[in-house]
Amino acid sequence: MNGTLKGLLRLYPIARNWTVLSNYIVPLQTIQKVSRVYNTSLTDRTQLEDCISPIEKNYVSIDFKPYKYMEILEKVARNYTNMTVHNAVDAIFALFKAPKNLEEDVKDLQNIKQHIGFMRLCEVLNKNIRLMKINEIIISLRMLIYFKISANCVLTQSLLQMIRANVNEISLQDTINIIVILKKMDSTPLRDALLIALPVVFEAQLPTKLDPDNIFMLTQSLRFICESSINNPKIQNTILKSLQKFEKDLDVQTAWSIFCSLCVASYPSPMAFELLFNIQKTLISDAKQLSIQEIISALYKLILVTARNKEYGCKFYNEALVDAFVNSALSAEIPFDNSIYLLKNLNELNYAHIPFLEYLAAKCFEQPNLLKDASYLRVFVFLEGLINADYKPVFWDIIRDAILANKVNKFDGRSMIKFALYLIALDCYSPCLISKVFTQIIKTNEPMKNIHMRELLLLYQSIKTLYPMYNGPWPSQDILEHAVSIQRTLHPILPTSSLKMALELALGGPQYIHNSLRTKLGHYIDHVVVMRKGGYPIAINTVTPNATNITYIEDIQTPSESQMILIFNLPEAAYAVNSQRLKSTWSLKIKSVEALIKTNAIAINSNSWMKLPEYERLPYLMRAIRLKCKDNSFLTK
Repeated sequence: MNGTLKGLLRLYPIARNWTVLSNYIVPLQTIQKVSRVYNTSLTDRTQLEDCISPIEKNYVSIDFKPYKYMEILEKVARNYTNMTVHNAVDAIFALFKAPKNLEEDVKDLQNIKQHIGFMRLCEVLNKNIRLMKINEIIISLRMLIYFKISANCVLTQSLLQMIRANVNEISLQDTINIIVILKKMDSTPLRDALLIALPVVFEAQLPTKLDPDNIFMLTQSLRFICESSINNPKIQNTILKSLQKFEKDLDVQTAWSIFCSLCVASYPSPMAFELLFNIQKTLISDAKQLSIQEIISALYKLILVTARNKEYGCKFYNEALVDAFVNSALSAEIPFDNSIYLLKNLNELNYAHIPFLEYLAAKCFEQPNLLKDASYLRVFVFLEGLINADYKPVFWDIIRDAILANKVNKFDGRSMIKFALYLIALDCYSPCLISKVFTQIIKTNEPMKNIHMRELLLLYQSIKTLYPMYNGPWPSQDILEHAVSIQRTLHPILPTSSLKMALELALGGPQYIHNSLRTKLGHYIDHVVVMRKGGYPIAINTVTPNATNITYIEDIQTPSESQMILIFNLPEAAYAVNSQRLKSTWSLKIKSVEALIKTNAIAINSNSWMKLPEYERLPYLMRAIRLKCKDNSFLTK
């Protein structure tokens, strides 16, 4: 294994030059003249402490604990000649623990790095680096990251060289810790080589080094191989088999960790899905023990796995689990900021949770400024949650006014289209906002993505048909025609199955149904039938259509005392995943067509229809059609 690592390192000639540095004393200017400072998220002390194992948290010697950082540095500057390397590690960790105001004053960090005491510490560490234990090397690397010391610094590279030399003695836990640290460092040849080699080392050593009775290491190892994309079924099953011994006795934190790991696994084995069921049971029963951040993180992982893999992603989705997460957040009285992030995840999952929306609405009712002063993201996420559930809260009038009072000028034209469309879908008509949206589109006249063109077309159709009193500016005819052409050639989301053959069988033949029609405003209707008294269909499709001509629904001639019925074959995405309620934007499409043609429409959930037994599908369609007839005179007694 050491040969494998050395082979990888030979790809980097610069890295080999560091082997002579084990006893090299770092010159003061090496620390003073840092070539560059790399970015790291480890600037928050609590965040860094969370990365340190319990043993490391208590590592600092008692002598250093009471001191402020300047006192520690002065003490080091006076006594560094008598310090061992272990004292130096104690001291640098004490600097991390010492009271500072880094969040408020970055000068503290700069003062530490430039102080002679800090430079002396680095000298002691590098001079005696061969005497350091692996856990001291890991702590030192973490501290150098925290103090934003360059990855090209001699001391940093010497520490990495020590890791390379001791690769066979490193435990699995230490390997994981080192890789976490390396990912937070800037790229250097040695760092990059270790990032390639250490996962290989981990994979090779796991079968012999993993303790099958150590639940902590089992969960850490599973997380590591999943996040590192180690696609080795044998290794995965070794961990999963050991975890199965504990599956009925897992605490909720361990279950949460395993769930998050399995969600990011590239190729979960069959054994993973056996474990998943019990993991979800634990999470459902004990969800209230999870923090808000853990709940949001688990939902985010669930989004990733369901979106990434259509084959097995559905096995991770569990309505009871999502409900348990949201109910847990509600019982903890989740703050408004966090609730928006939680709602964003629910929107991504296409999940509607009315009690959670009621909770948010109550917050906004109590504090209207939460929406008046909110960013576009917050307002959009909130509105999208209402749209997905087709829900207007009790306090809608006050919430609507707060949203309209928001400074929408800060939104760009494309954002404003969806903003206005969502409000219209929730029956909130603001001529001022509509005028602003259409005016901005006229002014910019820039190309738009297809999705924005579709949204603009629906907004235009809805205003034309549902709010004829609007007398402001309109998008240009060129833009509208382009939007209609996109709608014709690119159907945004296809339904699960076609209703055409089923309708022909139910009604008696293709002559009784028109398919794929348009309105002159650009609406798309899947099917049209016309019914006469007695509930019988009328033949309306008796002429062979010309492929080059578009048949508009307005041009269909219907006999007197007959009724036209529009049929929309809707995809699964038109509904919330946990509800059969039609989303507000899809409902808006149907309302707009109904207002234009002055007739009734039927919305068929294609996915639900296909799940019916075959013998129920045709009767279902006929019942739906007859229920839309205006009065009983159209039905056979």
